[in-house]
Amino acid sequence: MMQTGQPVWGFFYLGRGEKSKAGRRSNYWRAWVIANDGPPRRRQMLSARVFKGKNSEVRIEDVTRRFDQSEHPEGAIYSTVKHIFRRTYP
Repeated sequence: MMQTGQPVWGFFYLGRGEKSKAGRRSNYWRAWVIANDGPPRRRQMLSARVFKGKNSEVRIEDVTRRFDQSEHPEGAIYSTVKHIFRRTYP
């Protein structure tokens, strides 16, 4: 089912401890580049402010299995953003 205009929030794992890290292979880095319309400059901080006021086209899927591939019970199934295609606004 395709819906538009629904607000969706994303959560990214950035490591443990006080210093978070978003490497070039991370989902956060990829989403940041899409929201920024380009890669960061050398030593640029990847601030979350780049996402404010931006809309993106995404694919959302239900998560029906746990990390160990066992099935979630019906009430534990949840949805997550699986792919960010492109920024749509502004």
